[in-house]
Amino acid sequence: MWDEVCRLTGVEDHSPHDACHAMGRSLIEKTGNIATAQRQLGHTNAAYSIQYARITDAELADALDDR
Repeated sequence: MWDEVCRLTGVEDHSPHDACHAMGRSLIEKTGNIATAQRQLGHTNAAYSIQYARITDAELADALDDR
């Protein structure tokens, strides 16, 4: 099924695991809530979901500039 979806959408060199990471990151960016990502991704421990809360140096600089 994954290969078929990728073929239909033109997505190359990505795995279902990549999609989970993208979803986790998106949920954290939109909500700022670790529990949201934890629940949606089915993690039993919030520590697994915290990895999606990492930010880049550029994102940190933007957040500080907005203060």
